[in-house]
Amino acid sequence: MLPHLGAENFMGRGGSLVSAESTKHLQMAEDCLGRVDVVRALHHLTKARLDKNNIDADLLMAANFTLTKQQGLKDMEVAEKKGREILKRHSVRPALKMGT
Repeated sequence: MLPHLGAENFMGRGGSLVSAESTKHLQMAEDCLGRVDVVRALHHLTKARLDKNNIDADLLMAANFTLTKQQGLKDMEVAEKKGREILKRHSVRPALKMGT
């Protein structure tokens, strides 16, 4: 992900629905993964996931910390459904049909 480009640059992660603390922990987890410090990455990722609006943390967890590929895909599908529900709750135009 490139949060310094696009909408996340001026709106923040999740369209500013994600708390600053959660965003900070997610960025620290991404940095730790880049340095292959998985123990610290898991610590920060666990803290980032405390914010229920932080879908990026759920996806990062699914991509890096699942035991099987099937479980990782299942976790990503759960995060997708969670993201759709968040969009439905916070949508500017609720008349739009999401995902179908």
